[in-house]
Amino acid sequence: MFLLNSANYSSLHAKALPIRILHRDQILKSNGRARKASSPLELGEISMDLSKSSAKATKNMILFSSLRTRDKGLKEGYKSCAANYDSALYYINIAKQYLKGGDYVSVGRYTAAALNEPISCRHNFARAEPAGLKEGNAKLECLCSVVLVISDHLSGRHCSFPAG
Repeated sequence: MFLLNSANYSSLHAKALPIRILHRDQILKSNGRARKASSPLELGEISMDLSKSSAKATKNMILFSSLRTRDKGLKEGYKSCAANYDSALYYINIAKQYLKGGDYVSVGRYTAAALNEPISCRHNFARAEPAGLKEGNAKLECLCSVVLVISDHLSGRHCSFPAG
């Protein structure tokens, strides 16, 4: 059985990209479905679902924040971020289809594209990234990094990342 507290969990997730604000273990262990995952594939499906719901929530927060601000610079940043999150959701949906079909290399390709979107969103702000958006971007980056590690594991590539 593949459990989050098992050696398999540790070896899979020890390779995930380091994220400054949120820790992937906290996100996954706080989810009941993820805690009960019985295989890397199931954990990948759950992480993909969490990525999608996180992207949707952050996009909604972006749209709401855009309506509330009068600052033209912030409005433009939010508008660009909304487009980034539309793209992220598009890539996540494609990656999920490839996950269902067993094409783990394509899962990685499209998840990496989704991972680039919150990074691009962050660069839309000349000044500091708004706090709520910073957290949403970090969470999506974290979840996408977990999916990347799992897709590499399932494809047999078992890539490793340098220690942070």
